[in-house]
Amino acid sequence: ARFLHELANEPSVRGVGAHTKSICWDEHCLWLREHTASADSALFLIVHESSRKCGLLRFHRRNRKSWEIGISISPAVRGEGIGKAALSLGIRQMEGMHGASCWLATIRHDNAASIRLFAEMGFECVSEDSDFGHWQRVGPLEC
Repeated sequence: ARFLHELANEPSVRGVGAHTKSICWDEHCLWLREHTASADSALFLIVHESSRKCGLLRFHRRNRKSWEIGISISPAVRGEGIGKAALSLGIRQMEGMHGASCWLATIRHDNAASIRLFAEMGFECVSEDSDFGHWQRVGPLEC
């Protein structure tokens, strides 16, 4: 919980999220309890090959087959391909566990790293508003 709280409040993570204000400890603990207890959420801790925690991959069910994805990677390991590997593994896991086949992501327009990651994973921007692009991928990942 402490690592996830620190990651959530890391300035470069807060700056590209939907909610840019810092998150207090009690609010974070409530969020974590709710999401770990819900069948409509899946949280995956991303661990670097050196065994240190380095990110979080989140899935939130939007309907029977659609899940929204969020990913946060520690600044110390960005650019190493960890996000792409984690996203690929997470989607495959969710396909197997839930039969999920539609993936959604809401990405701030100035978050070039996430836009690049999701585009590389076959997502397409299907709509936009003033701050965010709404990305989607339908179907299983290719091997």
